[in-house]
Amino acid sequence: MLKYPKALFEIIVVSDHSTDETDNIVKKYESQGVLLISSSVRRGKTAGLNDALIKAKGDYIIFTDADAMFPEDTVTKMVNRLLENIALYGLGLPVVQYRRVKKYLETENPMDLIGGVKR
Repeated sequence: MLKYPKALFEIIVVSDHSTDETDNIVKKYESQGVLLISSSVRRGKTAGLNDALIKAKGDYIIFTDADAMFPEDTVTKMVNRLLENIALYGLGLPVVQYRRVKKYLETENPMDLIGGVKR
């Protein structure tokens, strides 16, 4: 269980035409605020991540894969470190520009971002 205020984070699960029980498992947690983005055709990881970015409400995004495991204080440490020195966590999509990128994703073709953020 994460040690981070529940009101300050959301969980979005992207299911890219999963053939296992992913969708059914995630649906069991929808009442707890977990959002499922499910595709009826395989579109690839980039499309799924872009879909998640469009739906995300937060100012900061952490992407992970289904098999990743984190210590319970990981999110707290990442956010604290980010706030201490925001320049450390640009990682290809500058966090300080997230709101501008989100607006771009909502109005333009998200696939254009594969080569980088348009300025």
